[in-house]
Amino acid sequence: MQLPNSVKLLSLAIIVVPAVTALDCVNEVDHKKEYTSNGKVYKLYCNSEIKPLTPAERNSNVATAEECADLCAQKSDCQHAFYSAKNKICFLRPPQTSIREKFFQNMVASVGNSWGWIYDREAPSNQGGNTGGNTGGNTGGSTGGSTGGSRRQQALEAALEAALEAALEAALEAALEAALEAALEAALEAALEAALEAALEAALEAAPEATLEAALEAILAIRQNTTARTIGTTRNCFLCHNGRTFELLCGYANHSPGYQTIPNVNSLKACAERCALDSKCGNAEYHISSGACELEPDNNPLVTPGYHLWVPKFCPDTPRAQNAVTNPPQTTDLSCPMNDGHVYEGVDGTWYYIQCCSDSSAAVVTGFAAAQNHKDCLDKCSLDEKCSSVSFDTTAVNNCKFYGPGKYSTIHKPGIHHHYATSPPTSAPDHFGSKRCSTECPEADGQIFASPTGENFVMSCKKRHGTTYLKDVPDRYPSFASCMTACGGVPACQSVDYEPKTQNCYFSTNSKSPTIAAKAFMSAHSAGCSGACAGCADDSCKDLKKGPLGPRKYGCPANHGRPITVNGVDFQVACQHAINSHPYTQVTAGSYEKCIELCAANADCGGADWVGTTCYHHPDNNADGSSAFVHQRADTDAYVKIPGHLYNSLAQAP
Repeated sequence: MQLPNSVKLLSLAIIVVPAVTALDCVNEVDHKKEYTSNGKVYKLYCNSEIKPLTPAERNSNVATAEECADLCAQKSDCQHAFYSAKNKICFLRPPQTSIREKFFQNMVASVGNSWGWIYDREAPSNQGGNTGGNTGGNTGGSTGGSTGGSRRQQALEAALEAALEAALEAALEAALEAALEAALEAALEAALEAALEAALEAALEAAPEATLEAALEAILAIRQNTTARTIGTTRNCFLCHNGRTFELLCGYANHSPGYQTIPNVNSLKACAERCALDSKCGNAEYHISSGACELEPDNNPLVTPGYHLWVPKFCPDTPRAQNAVTNPPQTTDLSCPMNDGHVYEGVDGTWYYIQCCSDSSAAVVTGFAAAQNHKDCLDKCSLDEKCSSVSFDTTAVNNCKFYGPGKYSTIHKPGIHHHYATSPPTSAPDHFGSKRCSTECPEADGQIFASPTGENFVMSCKKRHGTTYLKDVPDRYPSFASCMTACGGVPACQSVDYEPKTQNCYFSTNSKSPTIAAKAFMSAHSAGCSGACAGCADDSCKDLKKGPLGPRKYGCPANHGRPITVNGVDFQVACQHAINSHPYTQVTAGSYEKCIELCAANADCGGADWVGTTCYHHPDNNADGSSAFVHQRADTDAYVKIPGHLYNSLAQAP
């Protein structure tokens, strides 16, 4: 007997099969309700995450969640099914490995969309077909007609199964191709506009090179959830032979035109090595289909199926140095992390110590700038009279942060690179030819200065000796003349290198002329005690008898109204102001610097008061939810974190 076509069978099934009350996953009233199909009992898991996500058989145009369970029941290798109500797609999967019940219940757009069927057991032999969760029952309507109704029901089910199989087989190829093409296009657009959702993270975690079905399912979950999140991706790090470290972004590409495409590389690691050996290479793009490796000139990752991307990792997970390198090597390249611990000469001749993945530990903020790149930031600092140290933030808009005098920092900050003015490198001396008289450059170049001690010094502009210094930490003097005078009072001192910008005065035993060109420096070396003119007159001698300047401070009253950075945390200085908050805490600190450092290390501290010799820490808001604020008080200096409620209240403080 020839069976009717699928359309007739489907119509007949709709007429004859008794209606089953629709299940409800929106309100989760049917969570864990049982459903029987083809002799198998399934449990419904509403809004739940069920793993594994792959492998999976994808079925489109599935009208109901029950129909999805029916499809699973017809497959001997299907142990659980996932149904997307919005997209009418049913995924047939192997046995589950883990369940997170009601995982999506707080995701508004996903509630009611995620239906999971898990095989529980075989139904008793006398149990009917689709029961909608009923474990028994007579579907014939009366005792006398139960046998005939059961046979008709079985015949209809067999015919329906054959019709469904034929219809699905006929439409599968065209429907799948169209659905995949549309889903891929939509996936790319969605990935560029929003961050990938939890489903994509889970899919990529389970399989770094996720199958297309898993990726499509993840994308469906993304479209149901409008919560913005950081793009999820599998990240593996690889240290190349030349010391460069790269991080792998799966499913990413660089849309900039590459400058070289290397065919048949056929290895992710080999692709990274090719990029590491080329200083121009910013990204290495691996083509999954062809095995080619495309070298990119910049670092511009974008989500793109079919590719993997190696990007530079600027802050490797290695132990951090606690002290500066004693004799740091010189470099002309600011690339991090390769040049961490090197010294670099700025455009004005000032030498800077490079600290990759670090920020200032304690310094006064003197300004901000928007820099095009790492070098541009340091150049801007070098040309700024008040900038002696600087941090380049690879993620911020105003990415170049100027500081006053800085020092070696142990504050680790990924994505930020810190530089502070340091002692320049040293080299061998050379002989000199001298002129006579003056102490200000450029006029002083080649002239002789007579110090009050009778020592004569030959002065040179835009040069330095760079030989070993008598002191590990240089003294600071207010002028070049006072620096030379101090050297004249030290028997072992034969020369000085003076940097007006930092007021650092470097003593050494080199009695010859300087050999190193350095635009930021003035230098002098001893010429004995004869043939010199007067070193100063009138008020110009007032600095010569003064000792070294005191240590650099970032407190009151000099820095009132200025931002400062302490251990990588920004504060606003408010001299003769106090914080009003409750509860506050008295903290043991021997100085206002220590008081601020302890506040910087405490996430619950919104600001610190220094009253005489006592330190108080305050929360950013009061315990009862009311606003803490800053007000004038003559005996107190306040330091408040930026940003915060206390910082905002400063604008209203009298």
